[in-house]
Amino acid sequence: MLDCENADERKHTFLDDMESLLYVVQYCALLWQPHALNEQGLTFVVTNLFDFCADIPQLGPHGGTAKQENLRRRTFTGDVKLHSELLEEWIEAMMVYRSPFPESGDEVKNKWSDPTAIDAFWADFLQTHGDDLEADNRVEHTLDINRYLNSQTASSNSSSSPGPGGELLPPPAAPKRKRGREPSSS
Repeated sequence: MLDCENADERKHTFLDDMESLLYVVQYCALLWQPHALNEQGLTFVVTNLFDFCADIPQLGPHGGTAKQENLRRRTFTGDVKLHSELLEEWIEAMMVYRSPFPESGDEVKNKWSDPTAIDAFWADFLQTHGDDLEADNRVEHTLDINRYLNSQTASSNSSSSPGPGGELLPPPAAPKRKRGREPSSS
């Protein structure tokens, strides 16, 4: 859906579900898997990547800007290294299939749009690593609740904010909780 200029007019497809699954896995990994991001860094990534929404005059709210940027350059997730090498490998492979870098080579071109290629990757990944996938390694990361909740104020006072590489990014909007509970402040 991120690639479609007229997303409201386009029919939902299997690829949309695949992209959603990729983002659900990334979101869960950021919040509940061991990694080295501190609270401020995690808050920056989560609010920009998952909660940013621009209110475009006459068009209404639109999100996905940071996701597009992350697909192009891995701006938000490129330096995040999960302690689980296997989960890191799966996420990176799916990101490369979804949006290959030029240096990724022809072997990954068009794999994202080929369900049999994705199925083959999953089957091989589980066959090769299924017994080695980590269990019981959940970590409760916390977000900087003040930054997280005040991001709407920053959004109304500023048109952009510096990204991890110094580039200007749109400010994050206040989160819209769809997951049933507010993040813990402990």
